[in-house]
Amino acid sequence: MTVAHGLSWRSFSLCVLGLLLCLMMGGCSPRESKSDNLLFGIKPISSTGLVRGATLTDEKVPDVGTSWNSNGTAVFSSLRAEVVYDLGSLYEIHSLALLGDNNDVYEVLGSQNGQDYESLWRAASLREPGLRWRTTNEISSTVRYVKLSPVSGDSSLSVAELVIYDEIDQELPPTLQRFKTHNTGLYYRSKLLNLTGIVLLSLLLIGPRTPWSLRALLAGLCLYGGWQLGVAFFEGYPLESLPVSLTRALVATMALGVVLREGWLSGKNWPLSKGFHLVLLLLLSAVSVGAFYNLGKPQFFDHKQKAPSVVHHYDMRVYFPAAKYFEELKYDGLYLASVASYAEEHGGLDTRVVEQTSLRDLRSHQMVQVPQVRQEIEEISARFSSARWQEFKVDMSYFWQTMGTNGYLGSLRDHGGNATPVWLALVYLMYGSAQASNVVLLLGGLLDPLLLLGFFVCAWRTFGARTACLALIVFGANEFYMFGSNWAGATLRNDWMVYLGLGVCALAKDRYRLGGALLALSALIRAFPAFTLLALGLPVALWLVQQRRARGHWPSWKMFKKEQAWFLHTALGASIAVLVLGAASSMILGWDAWPLWLQKISSFTASPHVNHLGLLSVVAGSQSNQAIVLAQRMPFYFIAQVLFFVLALWVSSTRRPHQVALLGLLLMPVFLYPANYYLHAVFLLVMLVDEPLKAKNKQARIQSARVWGLLLFICMAQYLTVREKSLEVHFYNASVILCAGLLAILYVLLPRDAQGAVALPFARSLK
Repeated sequence: MTVAHGLSWRSFSLCVLGLLLCLMMGGCSPRESKSDNLLFGIKPISSTGLVRGATLTDEKVPDVGTSWNSNGTAVFSSLRAEVVYDLGSLYEIHSLALLGDNNDVYEVLGSQNGQDYESLWRAASLREPGLRWRTTNEISSTVRYVKLSPVSGDSSLSVAELVIYDEIDQELPPTLQRFKTHNTGLYYRSKLLNLTGIVLLSLLLIGPRTPWSLRALLAGLCLYGGWQLGVAFFEGYPLESLPVSLTRALVATMALGVVLREGWLSGKNWPLSKGFHLVLLLLLSAVSVGAFYNLGKPQFFDHKQKAPSVVHHYDMRVYFPAAKYFEELKYDGLYLASVASYAEEHGGLDTRVVEQTSLRDLRSHQMVQVPQVRQEIEEISARFSSARWQEFKVDMSYFWQTMGTNGYLGSLRDHGGNATPVWLALVYLMYGSAQASNVVLLLGGLLDPLLLLGFFVCAWRTFGARTACLALIVFGANEFYMFGSNWAGATLRNDWMVYLGLGVCALAKDRYRLGGALLALSALIRAFPAFTLLALGLPVALWLVQQRRARGHWPSWKMFKKEQAWFLHTALGASIAVLVLGAASSMILGWDAWPLWLQKISSFTASPHVNHLGLLSVVAGSQSNQAIVLAQRMPFYFIAQVLFFVLALWVSSTRRPHQVALLGLLLMPVFLYPANYYLHAVFLLVMLVDEPLKAKNKQARIQSARVWGLLLFICMAQYLTVREKSLEVHFYNASVILCAGLLAILYVLLPRDAQGAVALPFARSLK
């Protein structure tokens, strides 16, 4: 059909649409006058350490009192961060206004040539919470370039708007367009919950028989949810601790969805997509390890550089000098020498800040004041040669400069270096000729993720991709190791766990001597893993008792060597490792190193500690009256220990050597009193069972899924503890979660007959 003069309806419609657009554009006039704000709409010519910088000059502001980290604020990553603007020409500045976080100080500087800057104004801190205006009409300076940077404050540095006027009588604070903002941390948590729901739904529905249309829909939803989460992450970076903790919990939740699907919700009637599950587990393991590293947020602050730092100064201020100067410091002199070296550079022991310093006596682990141990402090330098003392002072000056005076002297309250001589000898070989610096310690800190990567590869080759992925997920998703920070950025802090994991892999491959040596190395690093070696004797003891009952006499040595050859080879590898490493560490550090370490550990474990986890904390708490409470509850404590031991013994009767070794790791918090960071090793318990999809029958598949599910549930449950402000309650709850989870795992692992009933402990023996 056509209209007049042969014009088609389509062409006519396009002409009408074009006319309407022209009329609309003609009715829309551009902004008639530029804002009086000289910075309005100007983009920075340079910026350092700034996130969301465009919000500084858009004349759109959140409400006063809004949270510092909303989508309407520009975040400065450190006190060294800055942003520079070019006004285009010279202006005489008279008025300034800044809407920024209340408890920080910000400085505005000006320059005519972009090289030489002078301070125009400092926006002081205020008491009222949230974003607050600071204004001034008392500026009179001609500038073209303007620089904004934080001067002092906490780690939460943000500014929503900066306005500059060349008018004297400008109304301040200015009336600007307000817009509704959202808390970036809360927004991130919401998007994370949405994505978790989408992933769990996809796990439930996606399989080989799923229509391609539904697959495409679910894949699109997953991609969209992931994209939204990525936007929320970068908008809110760096995230606070609560969103990071929720990430750990929900990563474990999504992994639990995979485990449930493969353990129970699978079969001919409900087939699953193995490829989708594996890809998801790989992604979750990467995110989980990233969550261990706080999703990229540095944990510490470098006072010398005035910037966040990934170097764990608080950990290395102990272990770097403890290893490098062990000959002089031994296990008792570190804090005495730390005070002495600081005092020599800051006016002596009589200065107020030094005199009022509290430090832990590393011989008794009691807190003392500097005047109480003044003589020991004055005499500590006599242990050093003149050159070594000067070298020690240089190294320690690095730490007090990077940590600040309060951080450096405050760290003297810690319990000092408790590492074994083997660990100290290894670190001595690394740092014995090095000078403490950010570069040196950062390179040392890279060893831990490299070791973890090596474990991942070995676990994949030994047990399978799902086992390796799930181990990394539990590694990053549990909160046991958190105590205000973790050891990311320190040197060789999870090495003993990797050695233990590699030893388990070696045992699983029937390489018993290597496995024994690696387990012994782990024990020589942190002592607690010795339980993995001791546990290997459980099935041997059961076998001996079984042979005694069946034959009426103990088996011959020849028979023992034949039937229990694996145990003898493992013991041989462990014995060689103990002799070689013990002798080597003694030659490096001195033959008194091991006796001194035993003396230190015995005194260290004699008193309660708030951050120690395990059965003892559940029964008697962690207060100063722990010994009294334990004495009153000793029958219950003893019965609980016996219960755990009997169940572990029972389970060991039908388990392979590598699984029995892990039972020893499981019993560690039952019979010992380990610090919270040692319990990070729970991720190795993933190797207690085979992958559900590799199980020989339905019963074994469900058993594997239950063990993995319990480990993931332990991670999820810990989210309930992270918001608890009382450290005592936090770690008590963590101990309850840990012990309940381990007890449930032991029950699940009990040997069962074909009908699923629990079998007697002597029904089978370890082959």
